[in-house]
Amino acid sequence: GKIRNCFRNLSERFDTVIVEGVGGWLVPITADLFVSDFAKQLDLPVAIVAENRLGCLNHVLLTLESVQRHGLVCAGVILNQANGPTDLAQSTNETELRRLLAGINLVAIDETSEPDFAEVFGRSERQICSES
Repeated sequence: GKIRNCFRNLSERFDTVIVEGVGGWLVPITADLFVSDFAKQLDLPVAIVAENRLGCLNHVLLTLESVQRHGLVCAGVILNQANGPTDLAQSTNETELRRLLAGINLVAIDETSEPDFAEVFGRSERQICSES
């Protein structure tokens, strides 16, 4: 529908179009369409964004597993450190994710970061989009 048409129009006008999910990978958009289904229909590479807190490892690994089951590419993981490390989970999640996600780019950012996508995903925005 309308969102797909907007995406196609933007894709024709710009080299890079970022489509943000609404609430998470398995959130329903309509009664029978989930964010994951929409990403699959557009064949988009997926960036997983996770808050650095207790439960982060589970969130990232389950989301990654589902992304891969849908046959999509995980372009990278962004670990959002909005509050900075204050407990054991926050201070160890980044190290554990790097170990568990061997081969998948990960960047930790905080509210002052201005990441560029080449750093986040280890390649240019144009390369990321050409995967889709």
